[in-house]
Amino acid sequence: MYGDLKILTGTSNAPLAQAICEHLGCQLTPALCEKFSDGESRIEISSSVRGDDVFVIQPTCAPVNFNLMQLCLMLDALKRASAGRITAVIPYYGYARQDRKVSPRAPISAKLVADFLSTAGANRVVTVDLHAGQIQGFFNCPVDNLYAAPVMMEPLRQIEGDIVIVSPDAGGVERARSYAKRLNAPLAIVDKRRDKPNQAQAMHVIGDVEGKTAIIVDDIIDTADAAAHGIPVCNVVAYGVDDVAQHAWALLLELCRRTGEHTASVRAGEWKDTWCYWKTTPVCLRGRTLGVIGFGSIGRRVGELGHAFGMSVLANCRTPRNPPSYSPFAFASTDQIFQQADVISLHCPLTDATRAIINAKALARMKPGAILINTARGPLLDEAAVAEALHSGKLGGLGVDVLAKEPPAADNPLLHTPNTLITPHMAWATARSRQNIINLTAENILRWQQGTPVNVVNGVKE
Repeated sequence: MYGDLKILTGTSNAPLAQAICEHLGCQLTPALCEKFSDGESRIEISSSVRGDDVFVIQPTCAPVNFNLMQLCLMLDALKRASAGRITAVIPYYGYARQDRKVSPRAPISAKLVADFLSTAGANRVVTVDLHAGQIQGFFNCPVDNLYAAPVMMEPLRQIEGDIVIVSPDAGGVERARSYAKRLNAPLAIVDKRRDKPNQAQAMHVIGDVEGKTAIIVDDIIDTADAAAHGIPVCNVVAYGVDDVAQHAWALLLELCRRTGEHTASVRAGEWKDTWCYWKTTPVCLRGRTLGVIGFGSIGRRVGELGHAFGMSVLANCRTPRNPPSYSPFAFASTDQIFQQADVISLHCPLTDATRAIINAKALARMKPGAILINTARGPLLDEAAVAEALHSGKLGGLGVDVLAKEPPAADNPLLHTPNTLITPHMAWATARSRQNIINLTAENILRWQQGTPVNVVNGVKE
């Protein structure tokens, strides 16, 4: 048995370590990470770690030499401080490209780095998508090689039109094939010739890519090389915040007011002999509680609309900060939301922690007759458990724009449940949202041409 959980970080990605601590509900263990005047790293652990289970969060990304040395010094300091177990968490494993001899007098750098880490004091290593699986065998300690594919599948499935998975070289075929198999998509391979480092030439493309959306799958995307050459890499964000938020509310209002159902009733001639009638009692939302799980830009907008309708708003997010100024608002745990909310709206990403977050256990804790809205990701729901809750009346209504499998199979249980609205993944698809994508992409290009890039993801500002 080990003592307390301790999480430390160097300087390569301190925000990642802080986010992990916030997710786990613990504090980051302080450590001194400075430079001496000659440029050497200075490391000192600021509190006792004797007998503790210690995790060091330190990707060895650029500047790779500095970050690697910082990691090794931290491991050595922990070993000498009698930590019970030391786990090096290295999401990006530097020097992984050279996993074998490619010329008579070349090093195997991936093996050398493994020896560094083992000697420094690592009892276990956690990394993501190693460049080559055999690198795990370079260590004399356990290695957990995590895969990004489960996280990537959901957004890739949302791409419209014909797609083709492309391996940028022969060495990446196995990785690309796994994506192609999961997405039921064809595979293409680039025949690449590399004359010298950081210079490659595509000779041929093996496979049919004409007229298709090509998704290139690789484990090392040279954002770092782009950064080294001063080239910014930009993305498109927040193009449909209001659009998705309004769709969530459209689903909720329809479940509460049943306008479509009553319109159909009127057209069927059922309105007669009285000035007013209703097939189901309308629901007023004022005074009720809205629970928002995932409080990014979309979730926040949904909460703001809930406040406008007179609802109290409970919000759950990984980093509860910067609450809006209005008073009927509070951060809450998911359990508190399940127990107190009359309406629950999901706006969180799909991760291992959130997959099937709405399951039988969660449903059992909800208020009888609660309404559930999902415009985020289909696999957030255990669809079988949700269907059972709808049939039993435990769940009062369901509005979803996303499903675990799209389009749905004929046996999807949600296709046959009462008080259920299902729209075909269209919340984002307004003309405004699609124009925003075009405008933001164009703005990215224009700002780059002007020397003032925006939405930069690799740290290059000019």
